[in-house]
Amino acid sequence: MQHMIELQAGLRRPVSGHYPIFTMKDNAEERGIADFHTAATIRHPCSRFISAFRYLKSDLCNEGNKKQREKIGLNDAESVDEYVQYLEAIQWNNVFGHFKPQYPWIMNQDQTAVDVDNFLCNEQWDEGIHRIKSIVGVEEIDTRRLLNYRGLGSSSDHFLQNKHEKCKDLKPETRAAIERFYAMDYCLFGYDELPPEEDDVCIGTNNNAESLTKRFQDCEEKLNQGPYVISYAGRLVKISES
Repeated sequence: MQHMIELQAGLRRPVSGHYPIFTMKDNAEERGIADFHTAATIRHPCSRFISAFRYLKSDLCNEGNKKQREKIGLNDAESVDEYVQYLEAIQWNNVFGHFKPQYPWIMNQDQTAVDVDNFLCNEQWDEGIHRIKSIVGVEEIDTRRLLNYRGLGSSSDHFLQNKHEKCKDLKPETRAAIERFYAMDYCLFGYDELPPEEDDVCIGTNNNAESLTKRFQDCEEKLNQGPYVISYAGRLVKISES
């Protein structure tokens, strides 16, 4: 019975789908995971958007996602620029899960505090893996970014199958729209307009849940100044629209 509970809780197999941290930590004491380390990987919002767009447009995405393409406007967009233009026209309402801002996933349920202790940066992947190994206290761990059970092979195989444009290739107005929608992600995780280099410092290196909560509060104050406020979804909206 205990083994079945662990299976249902996702302790003995990967957790599929998208879940915020407060859901994954639900009933932590009862499930015996209250002392678990928590970690999340973050990524530059523009790079993440492009990757999600190309993934959902490709044959790599699952059947459920393929069925959603028409509903979320992907069938009529051949480029990232076109899709962002479409999202701007509908004011980014009810965006698909892959395009939602990152920060709500790592916050507590009332969205007032960061609830993840360790942050790995996609751009500095190896540094993050070495850091989490040290925190957890293990020497040997499978660090492949994509698992064979999904049929994608290694991360290098995935990138070869799904090459795509970079942020610098997008129109300036496209990048500006992405920056507006993901304003909190850019601010909270310290990202500039273009993605960082591999030898840059990941914000998770010197920050934890407590310090990032303070940074979140500072970002809220900063982003809520002037003619715009930040909505729950992370989008900057004019005060007259809020």
